[in-house]
Amino acid sequence: MTHFRNRNDIMKWLEKHARYSIIRRAMQEGSTELLGLFSKMPGFEHEVVIIMVKSKRHSTWYVVIRPDKVLPNKMISYTVNRVPWEDWIGDASQEFSGDHPEEYAKLRDKEIKEHESKDEGPD
Repeated sequence: MTHFRNRNDIMKWLEKHARYSIIRRAMQEGSTELLGLFSKMPGFEHEVVIIMVKSKRHSTWYVVIRPDKVLPNKMISYTVNRVPWEDWIGDASQEFSGDHPEEYAKLRDKEIKEHESKDEGPD
């Protein structure tokens, strides 16, 4: 069973298991940012971790790490186009609050407000 104790464990795992070799290379040559823990992702109702990987040529990938649906003891990774900030719960977990938790909390609050104003609609 894969168990992540801290940021280093997550990054080491991703360097070995990223779905695409270009992401593994970008992790070595570019930069990474742990965005933290999220309560869910579309199609998966459990907590996930998201990492932003930037290549030295300025390409960016948002990589999700989560348990496999079939083999829950196994972790998988995949990329997404959008970070679901409204589901960020990193501040609930010190180990996985992300590299810039104050900034992420603001992004979450902004995203929630935008969703609420869309739900209210015109009067």
